[in-house]
Amino acid sequence: MSPPAPVDEGPSLSEVRASFNVVDEVLVRAIVERLRLADQAAAAKSRAGLGVIDEGREEEQRARRRELVIEALAAHTDGDVDAAIALVEDVYATLVAASRRRQAAAISRSS
Repeated sequence: MSPPAPVDEGPSLSEVRASFNVVDEVLVRAIVERLRLADQAAAAKSRAGLGVIDEGREEEQRARRRELVIEALAAHTDGDVDAAIALVEDVYATLVAASRRRQAAAISRSS
């Protein structure tokens, strides 16, 4: 009788933590880039005489994010789509609020 085959227990905790670090770095850099883009959007909106909020655009983006979550979780049969969508929307609510504040301040300074 041969010995049992080794069980793949997955990555170690230190490997998972190293992966978290990589993801966190990507997230922070993306957030900073998003804030830079919000400043550019404010300048463009100011030149065009537009306000900060575009509800149509924001609704399009919510639908797009929902599709991205569904697509990203498609490979994970145990992924909780509703929970992931809620988390993404919570994160984006914070990001959009920060962008609105920056844009409103930039537009008021240029007026």
